[in-house]
This record gives sequence, C-alpha cells and structure tokens, in this order.
Amino acid sequence: MTYFLISVISILLAITSCSAETSMILQLNHAPTQMLKKIDASFSNKKAQQKIENMAAHKLAQKLFKRNIKRGYYPTLSGFPALYAGYIDYSDNHGMIQFPLRHTSHRVFIAVSSKIDLQTLNDKTITALAFPSQKTAEENQKPIKKVKAEYFVLERKKLKNSTLFWNVQQIDLPKTDQMKKISIVLLTSPKNIVIPTGDFFIDPSQQQHYVLPPIYVMGNLNQAKTTIAAASILPFFETIDRTTINTPNIVKQSIISNQ
Repeated sequence: MTYFLISVISILLAITSCSAETSMILQLNHAPTQMLKKIDASFSNKKAQQKIENMAAHKLAQKLFKRNIKRGYYPTLSGFPALYAGYIDYSDNHGMIQFPLRHTSHRVFIAVSSKIDLQTLNDKTITALAFPSQKTAEENQKPIKKVKAEYFVLERKKLKNSTLFWNVQQIDLPKTDQMKKISIVLLTSPKNIVIPTGDFFIDPSQQQHYVLPPIYVMGNLNQAKTTIAAASILPFFETIDRTTINTPNIVKQSIISNQ
C-alpha cells in the first residue's frame, strides 16, 4: 500500500513538473500497523480503558474504533474537505489533496477542525479564517459548545549538505482565534486525524513541489456531516479544476488547471 501511494505521488509530480505551476500536496494515509497496534494496546490497559470510558462524548466511538481495528478496519481516505489560499479541494480515493502553491514562505500551517469561522467584509470578501470562538456568550454568560481543534506549523529547512526536510510542530491555538493566512484547513474532527511531529526527510523527486509529510486518517467520525456542512462556504472558495490528459502506461491522468 505504501509503495503504491508513493508511486501515485511520483506519477503526479512527474506530470505536474511539465507545468510551471508549483503544487502544495497533502497525502492522507491509513495508519501504519505499528501505530494501530500501539493504539489497540492502550485499550487493553485497564487504566487507559477507564480513562476512555470517562470520555462520554466519544465513549461509543472509541469502543467501535477498538472493535474495527481488530477486524482490520480502515477508514475511507476520500471526501475530506481542505481549504487553502481561497481554494477548496477534497481528498480523492487515494487520500490526495492538491492546491496550486500561493505563498513564498518556507512555512505553512495546518489547522484541523470540523468547523471554522469566516471573517468577511460586507459578507462578500473573506478577510481571514478563524477557529470557532471559545469565548462565553454575552447574552446568557453560558459557555459556547467547544469545538475541538488542533494547529500545526510546518517549516521547510535545509541541512548543510543541502538535504531538505520538514520540521513539524503542534502549536497552541491563537488567542485571537484567527489563523495565519498561509494556513491549510482540514475540515474534520482532530479525533479523525493524526499529524506526526518531528523532522521528515524530503525526497529529491519531491523538491520542486511542497509535498507535506504524511497525515494519518484514524476514523471518519461525523465526517459525512462535516463535509455536507462545508457546502455552505463554497461560494467563498474556488474549487480545484483538473484537466484529464493521456500519459504513457496510464489511460487517464488529471492535473490542476486553475490559473
């Protein structure tokens, strides 16, 4: 499976390289077997099990996840909406999300949240994306239902021998709730996604494009609902257009055609 996904990315990069357009590519993957075993082992631990039982909001989901792991269950990789630089794209059957690169910084941020707030000018132009406010409603002083979210910063760095790598770190949510303009937003619950932190070597064949480190899909909790809700923000974003072309040994292949 891993070799197949690498091959798919390599083919895409080879085709995209024919164009002057540089791409930002996210690859959603199924979790490695070792990661699944580690999670499954945590369920076998009585203390960990008790802790999970106390998580009322996701009690049933966690039990189902444990059962599905033992059955060899793998969540679907397709249908995850993502936002970046005024564009919206959805992960394909292989978990791939692709955008035309629209910033020059070596850093990029990834926000993971099932909901976002759009800060607009005259309800027509987006000025910023923001995490749902966690503040108290002024009318009744009752806390607004908290939406779980995570925020990561990825920086492209270079060693003395010119080897490129990504450094990935999780960071606190901004106090103002406002995201950085160079943010990619994955519209899903953080419980569905694992973004490993640390340093990740960049393959020389991927250096022309911004191919981000792998992201692991652990589940599809409420994903259909989140994807449907994302339709309400479509008027503010440009969908990614792809042109189908013929390539050697492949019947059809698509590339981004947005200008």
